[in-house]
Amino acid sequence: MFWGENNRTYYQFGILSNGRYWIARKQDGAWVGTIAANIDSPAIKTAPGAANTLRVDAKGSQLAFFINGTKVRELRGQAPKGSWRFGVSGDNFDKSNEATVLFTNMKVTD
Repeated sequence: MFWGENNRTYYQFGILSNGRYWIARKQDGAWVGTIAANIDSPAIKTAPGAANTLRVDAKGSQLAFFINGTKVRELRGQAPKGSWRFGVSGDNFDKSNEATVLFTNMKVTD
């Protein structure tokens, strides 16, 4: 999650274990639209236990999205007017199989 004004307004960039990614925006607690939904990307490592690196470059209103060093999308967005927050989340959408989500080596740069 990035460009978070609070826990109800933010953008989200994520990957799925089936090799797809998404970008979405939540505003005032409601999803206001999926910018990219379930887009296939060969950059995503799908093997069990595989590590993936996600990066968002935010410069002004320009955003660039990277998976394992490969740029997968660019777009313009509306950055928060003041400072902003970021965060991470994980989910196991396949409730029939147990899964673990682990976040390591997080870095935020200015």
